[in-house]
Amino acid sequence: MATSAALLAVVLIWGLVSGRLARYSITMPIVLVVVGAVLSAMGIVVVELDSESVRVLVELALSILLFADATEISARWLRSSGRLPLRMLALGFPLTVATGFAAGYWLLSGRDVWVVALLAAALAATDAALASPVIMDERIPRQLRRIIDVESGLNDGLATPLVLFFLAGSVAHGGPAGDEAPLVHALVELAVGVVAGVVLGAGGARLLVSARRTRWSSTAGERLAVLVLSVLTYLAAAALGGNGFIAAFVAGIAAGSVGREEVAEERLQLTNDVGTLVSAAVWFVFGSLIPGVVARGISWNVLLYAALSLTLVRMLPVALALVRSDLSTRDVLFLGWIGPRGLASILFGLIAIEELHAHGLAAAADLVAEVVVVTVGLSVLLHGLTAGIIAARWPTDGTVPEPAAALPDRSPASPASPKATKPSM
Repeated sequence: MATSAALLAVVLIWGLVSGRLARYSITMPIVLVVVGAVLSAMGIVVVELDSESVRVLVELALSILLFADATEISARWLRSSGRLPLRMLALGFPLTVATGFAAGYWLLSGRDVWVVALLAAALAATDAALASPVIMDERIPRQLRRIIDVESGLNDGLATPLVLFFLAGSVAHGGPAGDEAPLVHALVELAVGVVAGVVLGAGGARLLVSARRTRWSSTAGERLAVLVLSVLTYLAAAALGGNGFIAAFVAGIAAGSVGREEVAEERLQLTNDVGTLVSAAVWFVFGSLIPGVVARGISWNVLLYAALSLTLVRMLPVALALVRSDLSTRDVLFLGWIGPRGLASILFGLIAIEELHAHGLAAAADLVAEVVVVTVGLSVLLHGLTAGIIAARWPTDGTVPEPAAALPDRSPASPASPKATKPSM
């Protein structure tokens, strides 16, 4: 009860002073992480990662995040985004995972290669909400903002099957020799999740289209239906023996493609608002993990891996993916740097920690916790604080920038983006 009250109090206070804090590039994740860490260190907040409430929170947050991202991006951006975002996803993302694995194999020697691969995939997902000052700033070229928005909206969905497969491999490797059952089970879950996502997403969108055309529904009712569709897809897929997270992501793509108007923009408002509140709780839980990780001690190789993950592991693949594009060196460096690690990486980490502990793999779980906490913690501070500086110092050519409304708002209620429409990933 004390933990819930503290979280709600922090969110309320942030809402009251968010405009003032935004002037100094202090975002909601920064506030929640810092307060969560301080209250945890003082013993006021105690979060049990294996508790039912945390498990439900993680499942709800990730299913809503994946569904909302896939729905909005597929409905509004993918077809008109051009080749560069697709190059970032098709080339940059897999190269980032491969580079992250290579860095981890070198720095985290002696560790299970499945766990190293899991970390590489989990930390390849980016969070545009932490870079909202540049995404919503009209001084940044619209093309660059669009690339960041499309990439961050879809790469968490691409990372999900990899994380889950590598997690199954970790469990199989840590279990009895020759036991490949977890890997086979994971593949079956992924396949069932894809089918369930297509059926439920497309079916739900068709029902929304029909209800709207016959005037049986209202805008408020459609908003509620879209929110329920994301959670219902997760639960239904899990009940059928499939992976609910994959189902939610695929359902978002299917729903956005079938019902472009019925499942987009203002009808995603409630889903995004609920996602923002749930994500606030995840950031708070993440902050509460920091004192424990610091108390156990952070090794130099984890610190170096985190630093590389935020720099070369991300920036080199982005540069390779954008070879022979019409972007300048400055633009490529900008896209390479603005790839914050945030909500998706935390959720992947929490899922992995719970699963690894459940199978008695405590050392692997501790490694995941240490790497995710250090990497995301550094990203929250560095990307959150530098985003505003980059936007303020971006050179202009004297042309009139396009309105910020041309891009979807992916940050929770900031002065640069007055309406909250995206969960803070």
